[in-house]
Amino acid sequence: MHNFARYQNHKKALTVAITKKNELAAGLLQGSSKAGVASPMANCLREAFEQVVDCRRVLQHSYIVGYYAQSDTSEHQLFEFQQQMLESNTEALNHLTEKVEKVELDEGEMAHLKNLTG
Repeated sequence: MHNFARYQNHKKALTVAITKKNELAAGLLQGSSKAGVASPMANCLREAFEQVVDCRRVLQHSYIVGYYAQSDTSEHQLFEFQQQMLESNTEALNHLTEKVEKVELDEGEMAHLKNLTG
C-alpha cells in the first residue's frame, strides 16, 4: 500500500510540475512577467522545472520497482537509499522553484538552485 500511495503522490506532483513548467513557457508565472525576472534567472527557472518534472517521473516509477523488489537484500537497501536521496533533493528543488515564483529567493538560495539543476 505504501508504494501505491507514494506512486499516486508523485503522479499528482508530476502533473503540478508539468502545469507550472508549461505556464513558465507561456510566460504566465508571476515572477517572470510582473517582477521582471532577468533572462538568466528565467533560464535557470526553466531548467529547474524541467529537472523537477524528470525527477518526479523517475520517482513515480521507482515505486513500481520497489514494490516488486526483494526487500531483504543489500541491493534493495541501496535502492531505497538512492530513492530517498532523489526524493529529498527533488523536494528541495521544488521548494526553491516555488520561492522563485514568489520572488523570495536570496543569493545563497539561487546558488543552491543552480547547484541542484546543474
